[in-house]
Amino acid sequence: MVCNTKLKLKKKKYHIVPELFSNTSDIYRINNFLEKEFDIDDEADNGTKGITESLLRISRSFCIDFEKNKKNLIYSLSQILINKQVEQINSNINYLIKKNKLKSNTPLIFTGIGRKILEKKITDKSVLKIDKLIHANNVKLKNFASQHMPAFCVAQLMANLKK
Repeated sequence: MVCNTKLKLKKKKYHIVPELFSNTSDIYRINNFLEKEFDIDDEADNGTKGITESLLRISRSFCIDFEKNKKNLIYSLSQILINKQVEQINSNINYLIKKNKLKSNTPLIFTGIGRKILEKKITDKSVLKIDKLIHANNVKLKNFASQHMPAFCVAQLMANLKK
């Protein structure tokens, strides 16, 4: 994720340490945007994936000594990071819409692990939810298919190129 090396919160600046103490899965985990079955990456410190451990890793990324009374601060900083990432994605979407001369109401289909947060956060676009396109009687199969749709689509495109 590209962002400044500091964040501003309530007129105070918080510097982001240029070392790998935490990753985006930590900020999404503490904000309940990361489902357990898709929380598959190792942690920066090879630690566990608990909320407290994630808060600790995030606090290290801001040079904050983790204490329970600083939880709200860490949550607020993580929200800023999430919003910055979503703003960047939204900016890229706008660029692609313009570049490809698409109508502004062209429906977007978000797929993969990050689809739920994008569906919640990007509200100024027409979004077609992928689960509406997948017809499966089994809920687990439907969820699995919606998470792995990007890989399937790329495979389908590659197969079509060979024809």
